[in-house]
Amino acid sequence: KVQVEPVYKYFTFGRFSMKYREIGAILLGAVMYATAVTLAVTGLGIPILEVLKINLVGALIFFIVREIGRILMCFFMELHTEYLFWTPGAFLAVVTGYLGNTLNTPGFVVEHKDKELLFNRYSLVKYLIVFGTFIISLVFFVFNVIAPSKSFHLFAIISSTYAATEILPFKPCPGKDIMKWKPILWGLTLLIVFSSYILFNFVI
Repeated sequence: KVQVEPVYKYFTFGRFSMKYREIGAILLGAVMYATAVTLAVTGLGIPILEVLKINLVGALIFFIVREIGRILMCFFMELHTEYLFWTPGAFLAVVTGYLGNTLNTPGFVVEHKDKELLFNRYSLVKYLIVFGTFIISLVFFVFNVIAPSKSFHLFAIISSTYAATEILPFKPCPGKDIMKWKPILWGLTLLIVFSSYILFNFVI
């Protein structure tokens, strides 16, 4: 049988193209992740709506900037990736958030075309995204120390929790491929990211 590639709606900007379904997945993933982080911070307490509003803004900006960075890197490196929304993972994120320790599982990135052949390039992109996420959390942490703000604090939690989940060496987390690619670099990054996660979420 001849398999026909499904046709997806997309828009183009010069040589760059973007699927509408990926945009929807990114936005929905941000909303579910914001909800999960909010439950981790407030439970079902009274300030839930106030915190949720802040987290929705933070998560949407965070997801959009982060995924645009991934998309642009992949475009210039001639790689093909896509963020997919994962319904069971979204449910898991909300449940773990309610239990107090959010897992970033509302969606994940998949690679298309020649994954094994281009493994090193894909792994480099994954590492840069994870480490960039950690840097974002560090920036918000510093901002919060200089000028204490509920928004800065919540944004640091959003990004540090995201980085801590992604560096884990389990599928679909990118940490698995990063560990296979550069095990020593992965180990050092795991130590840095998790130390920061504990500091931002449970110490300060």
